[in-house]
Order: sequence, then C-alpha cells, then structure tokens
Amino acid sequence: MELNNTSFYQCARRKAQNEISEAIFARLAKQESEHAELLAEMLGIEMPEAPEVGCDDSDEANFTEAHGRERRAQSFYRQVAGRAPEARMQQVFYALADIETEHLKISNVYR
Repeated sequence: MELNNTSFYQCARRKAQNEISEAIFARLAKQESEHAELLAEMLGIEMPEAPEVGCDDSDEANFTEAHGRERRAQSFYRQVAGRAPEARMQQVFYALADIETEHLKISNVYR
C-alpha cells in the first residue's frame, strides 16, 4: 500500500498544475516512502521495488484520489493496531494511522 501510494504521489507531483500542488505531492511521496521503509525494517526484509502507478492530469482529481488512498490507509492501520499482539506494534500502527490522518487533511485541498 505504501509503495503504491508513493508511486501515485510521484506521478501526481510530475503532473502537478502548480508549485503548491507539486510540493504537497512531493511531501506525501516522501512520507509514504518512509512508511514503506519502516514497515520493511519491522518485517526484516529489503524494501521492494515500487510499482508503476498512474495518475490523472488534474490536481483536483489527484487530490480526490489521494483522499481515498489516505482514508483507506488510516482505516487499515487502525485495524492492524487493534489486532497487534505487542504494545510496541500497536503504538507504531496507531502512529501511522495518525500520520495518515494528517495526510487526509492535506488531501482536502480540493474537497
């Protein structure tokens, strides 16, 4: 999920219609990549290659897509945190959910 989102945001950054959108998408791509690195480290694996993911030519459409992606990620991390067997794992997944909540606020630019 994080690598998929990273690729999406990189695409949206390249197609951004203005510098503000470009900066927002770049920030989101960086943070999603950092989440993927954290998860790979937790699993003790090398970080896989990010898939090729397309995006729209419109900032509005890409922010709408971003909102859906962040909502799904937030929900997923809250569910995983609730099922995590160790307190430290719960903390990490709740923290990721909180970060995704911040991303939701950012993705609301056109909502």
